[in-house]
Amino acid sequence: MTAAPAVGLSIAAVATAVLACRLVSFWAAVDGGRVVFCFLRRWDRVSRQAQDGLPSAGPEPQSGLSPEQGGDRP
Repeated sequence: MTAAPAVGLSIAAVATAVLACRLVSFWAAVDGGRVVFCFLRRWDRVSRQAQDGLPSAGPEPQSGLSPEQGGDRP
């Protein structure tokens, strides 16, 4: 094998290092995205549980219309 002139290493060593660096950088981004995705799913679940535990703002407003007039309450 010939040596890479800039660093004095063989082409096989340089190719191995480049491929290893690219694989690590790709999988680091994927794993980071997985961590963020799991965090956001958990955050959403916790916030929904918190909203379910809150008291309501009051009774639902009534339209005053009968069902025949398009209202939802008699």
